[in-house]
Amino acid sequence: MNDVLCAEIGLNSYGAVSGEALVALSEMQVGSEGRVFSVTQPAISSEFQIIKRFMRLGFLRGEAVKIIQKAPLFQTPILVEIRGSRIALSADEAELVQIEVSHS
Repeated sequence: MNDVLCAEIGLNSYGAVSGEALVALSEMQVGSEGRVFSVTQPAISSEFQIIKRFMRLGFLRGEAVKIIQKAPLFQTPILVEIRGSRIALSADEAELVQIEVSHS
């Protein structure tokens, strides 16, 4: 996205609101919160089944998400709360979800 246009409408170069950073859901710490920005399609898959699954689970742009728990040894699965439901995701799945995290 054009940097000048982004500055005018209050977005950073990734399309997130200024003052917020995009991080993968898998990189967030227990207790941290953010809002879903996007779900990316894995490079090895030509189908949109993963994106459809995330949409059915409530991972829609702007939805609030919170990291509830991570397994102690390998940090997977990751338990998240979204739209009042708790969902366990593998680290590979969580890597596909980009989250806007406020740094104010």
